[in-house]
Amino acid sequence: MTPAEIKELAREIAREVVVEQRRQELAAYDTTLDFDQMAKVQRAKMRELKRAKGGQ
Repeated sequence: MTPAEIKELAREIAREVVVEQRRQELAAYDTTLDFDQMAKVQRAKMRELKRAKGGQ
């Protein structure tokens, strides 16, 4: 391989690494949103149960 080919290959690998990192960050963010949404639903259910039992 010539130095130019090696340099181009290194650039391609770097691009792939960055793309994968971004994908993982977005996946982690989506999971966080899912957990937040589930927590909101759980809190709403608890409020409804308290209301149904005559609590505040």
